[in-house]
Amino acid sequence: MPTTAEVRTVAVGGQRLRVAITSGPNGPGREPRIPLLLINGIGASLEALEPFVTALDGAVEVIRFDPPGVGGSPLPPGPYRFTGLCRLIAGMLTALGHDQADVLGIWRGGAVAQHFAAFQRTGAAGWCWSRPRRARR
Repeated sequence: MPTTAEVRTVAVGGQRLRVAITSGPNGPGREPRIPLLLINGIGASLEALEPFVTALDGAVEVIRFDPPGVGGSPLPPGPYRFTGLCRLIAGMLTALGHDQADVLGIWRGGAVAQHFAAFQRTGAAGWCWSRPRRARR
């Protein structure tokens, strides 16, 4: 599924990340708002969240990214842990001009969001994780 967001590459500490930004109200003459950062589950590219993003209020700036080795982001030079990924996310936000974001993680992205909130405290304004409920048979 293609995305309607602005897609670009952001370099953080030698790692390139493919990032999609759905513009919100931030801009000249407007009161700045904290953006919403979405973190995917394992192996899901940023396009996987497109239906969710299109259903959101257009007044919210939404940032999505492909983690290293997923979608349009190249493989990292070696394995990485949540701590390294969270530092990368903090650097990405800084490169995009944000010092904070509300963070929503889906599936494994929820664990990353929780780790980000705990260890990059200045970067997470608020956080939540979600996982779909399994259907009962």
